[in-house]
Amino acid sequence: MLANTLTITVSGVGYTLVRIGEQNGTSLYRLRDDAKEVKLTIRNTEESPSKKANSALPIYRSNVYIEWTRYATMTEPEYYYSTSNTYRYRKGSAPSFLKLLSDGTGTLSTSIKSDVIDGQV
Repeated sequence: MLANTLTITVSGVGYTLVRIGEQNGTSLYRLRDDAKEVKLTIRNTEESPSKKANSALPIYRSNVYIEWTRYATMTEPEYYYSTSNTYRYRKGSAPSFLKLLSDGTGTLSTSIKSDVIDGQV
């Protein structure tokens, strides 16, 4: 089980989110103040075997989803941002390789994120 508080660091500033709920493989964390709301949802599920994948084994799936809302002020509109990660592996596969693949994907994502966010494909 993850801790009851998790910290996300944005531009060198740490924001501590507190667990506000947990049910059926899903945890919800939140930070809310007068200026913003930050929500973190972590969900673990099992996908049924796929005929298309030609396997009788299920897929384990984990999602990490972050939403950041900066509330409107007298001079600024409301701003909303989100980002997510999905991790999947077939039962019987080595989760350790998924961790390595995730690290590599993170490195690649870091190197191309500005271009992708600006609309390049």
